[in-house]
Amino acid sequence: MSDDVKMWGDEEFWGIGYEYDPMFFLTDGQRRIQRELMDLCRTTLSVNAIESDKEFVFPRKNFEALASMGLLGLFVPRELGGMGENHVAMAMVCETVARYGCPSTAMCLTMHYGACSAALFRHRGNDAVRDILRRLDKDVLVGTLSYSDPETGSHFWYPVSSGAEATADGWKVTKKASWTTSGGFADWYIVQTTSPDFGGDYSDLSVWLIMADGSRPTSPAGTAWVCAATSRAHCWSMTWRSPATAWWGRKATAPFPTTRPSIPSSSSIRPAPGTASPWP
Repeated sequence: MSDDVKMWGDEEFWGIGYEYDPMFFLTDGQRRIQRELMDLCRTTLSVNAIESDKEFVFPRKNFEALASMGLLGLFVPRELGGMGENHVAMAMVCETVARYGCPSTAMCLTMHYGACSAALFRHRGNDAVRDILRRLDKDVLVGTLSYSDPETGSHFWYPVSSGAEATADGWKVTKKASWTTSGGFADWYIVQTTSPDFGGDYSDLSVWLIMADGSRPTSPAGTAWVCAATSRAHCWSMTWRSPATAWWGRKATAPFPTTRPSIPSSSSIRPAPGTASPWP
């Protein structure tokens, strides 16, 4: 069988057409992943999708199936037990799951990969973060991002209703989010708030990695993470008490680049007189 041919069981299957299927971007290893993943979509993910849609349940079974292929740690470095793949492979995996398996699972998987990307930025020198990355597929640890605040139209750089404060044993983190995919079902969260000593400058933001079950990997005796979360409609509210080793921000030991991006004025993005509009 040619590596350029997709199979659905015993039959060739291309989905919506060759023009939307640029397999020439994929390495031989990525094509192998795609073939195995398509078979998993046929036998497992699409079957579970029916159950999830009918019963309104989180697609946990599909994440367990993806973990069996090692796909939760798809682009985690090999030294941490991942596949060490690139972002082309990530796009291919999400597209394959969405097209052939379960779109809801693909959305949750996209947010999981976003959380992994953020964690990878800070994994060096942080044993707690590295431990989570090592366990992604072994323990089926589903992650997600929680950045936006409801009052701001989901602007990541302006978390007006979320914050953190110093306590005797670490920090208390409070997050109110307008959209948190997998909220209430994820095992770990990447959360953005203003920094504990925030003084009004929105370049002073912090990012937190929180375990939802209150555990802390590789923690010494006597320390723990405590999480309380409630979900109402599209608003996701969380409060955590966290030790120091799990966060990074502008004033942390290894700064995280959270400078607010410049936003062009409406006049600066209009087409020049006599030119065609860039929008249809």
